[in-house]
Amino acid sequence: MSPDKDKTPPFSSPAIVQQMVDNQTKELLLRETELKLKKDHESHNFEFAKKALEAQQKDRSEGRNKWAEVQRYRWGYALASLVVVLIFAAYAMHIGKEAIIMEVVKAALFYAAGGASFYYVGKIKGGQQKDEMQDK
Repeated sequence: MSPDKDKTPPFSSPAIVQQMVDNQTKELLLRETELKLKKDHESHNFEFAKKALEAQQKDRSEGRNKWAEVQRYRWGYALASLVVVLIFAAYAMHIGKEAIIMEVVKAALFYAAGGASFYYVGKIKGGQQKDEMQDK
């Protein structure tokens, strides 16, 4: 007996071939289902991203509106303050007390110069601290 005659070919039985065909069919169906699920998943991700962008747009719009409102109040406060100062100056000039106006202007200039100086120093130090944090 030769060893070649005892070996049967691996696909000699029609049942085995049929089983392989069935397995391949099941694999194809499974792959089709996976692709459909993947497509659905991508579709849901797209919808979620679209809604997230809409929410972000609304949030930013509300932020811009709030910022504009704050700016209006700031300018209104500045205008009201200027009107009060001008009325005070007009009254002081009317009663002949120009020296009071000069002292108020001096004080205002000193406060403005000091505020601008400290703002600039703070801006420089803030930038240095930011650089130090990035280095760490």
